[in-house]
Amino acid sequence: MGQTLTHTDSGNWRFSLSEGSGPDLVLAFSSVGHDPDQMPSPEFITSGSRGGQRRVLSIADRGRSWGQDPEFAPLLCREVAALNPRGRLLAVGSSMGACLALQAAAILPLTAVLAFGPQWALGPDHPEETRWPLWQSRLRAGAGVRGIWPPPAGVFVTLLHGLQDDLAQARAFPVRAGVDHLLFPRVSHSDLARGLRSRGLLGGMIEAAMEGDRRRLMRLASSAGGISRRKLWPQPGV
Repeated sequence: MGQTLTHTDSGNWRFSLSEGSGPDLVLAFSSVGHDPDQMPSPEFITSGSRGGQRRVLSIADRGRSWGQDPEFAPLLCREVAALNPRGRLLAVGSSMGACLALQAAAILPLTAVLAFGPQWALGPDHPEETRWPLWQSRLRAGAGVRGIWPPPAGVFVTLLHGLQDDLAQARAFPVRAGVDHLLFPRVSHSDLARGLRSRGLLGGMIEAAMEGDRRRLMRLASSAGGISRRKLWPQPGV
């Protein structure tokens, strides 16, 4: 059964709230979507809500700015403050949404971040990246995660990449203590979060991240073919 959403629009941004009974809040950032003329659809609502026990705030950007819209941070702070979250705060997103989730860690006191297929660099900083040409042509220098790396200390951050077409972006992320990086060699960028959801694993991974249960998160990822970066690409002294 789908969740009922309450929408608030401001500029290029849409905030869609799925109510829940518990104190925790999931911030679910949408990817670029499929229709450039439409607002991206809400994502991670069902997986994040835990059957209605948790509020989920979906955040979508019609402008596909990768967070370069100057309204992003103040609008996000305003909408979250209005919800007055009293529990844990997790951000999750895929692709562009994953970049926004990681940016949110520098804006809000997050508990955890699950970032599926985030881009290290885009636009003029990474001309070799040929995906999303319509949106990339509008980006300024600094697009992607590079400008806000590393995440703040104390936030439980997990990066996940499908290596079939995200190898270069995945390799660009520096190894960082306290950040888990899970790689899926046989999975594509677009199939990563969707495949985990179809296997029934995504909700459990969100729950594990919220709880800071690294062992469970690793076990769930491993069951879908995920491998720790440190095992797949070992580095001396790391």
